[in-house]
Amino acid sequence: MKGKIITIVLILAFVGFLVWANFTLDKENEKLARENSESTSDSSEEYTGPSRVIEVTSRNFDEEVINSEVPVLIDFYADWCEPCKMLSPIVEEVSSKYEDVKFVKINIDNNQDIANAYRIMSIPTLVYIKGGEEQNRVLGAVGKDAVESLIEKK
Repeated sequence: MKGKIITIVLILAFVGFLVWANFTLDKENEKLARENSESTSDSSEEYTGPSRVIEVTSRNFDEEVINSEVPVLIDFYADWCEPCKMLSPIVEEVSSKYEDVKFVKINIDNNQDIANAYRIMSIPTLVYIKGGEEQNRVLGAVGKDAVESLIEKK
């Protein structure tokens, strides 16, 4: 009987330890998430100028991209994609610098035909189009320098 009581006490102590450890880890994760969201929101709100980036769909893709008389930078994104949300203000900021380039964004969830045509395998993906043909592309949440470099590789 004494052995069973010791076993039960040890099990209860172990369960108590697991509850305590889980609580501590939850608090640490909340703290890290809060710090991360503060740093992300600071960087994603840098650019506050007017938007030059237009939403393109399958309906107006040919008109806005393929038949464009100026080069086009396409931002392939999805609403649920956190790296896309980080890249969006950078694209907005760069768009204010390049008046001779059209900036568009395409939601891959709503325009899967375009995403498939350009073989978009991960997002965010930026594709630089000139004369209706792809010239360059870059994958992932990149910085301002990488976006500008993509355009300047003409």
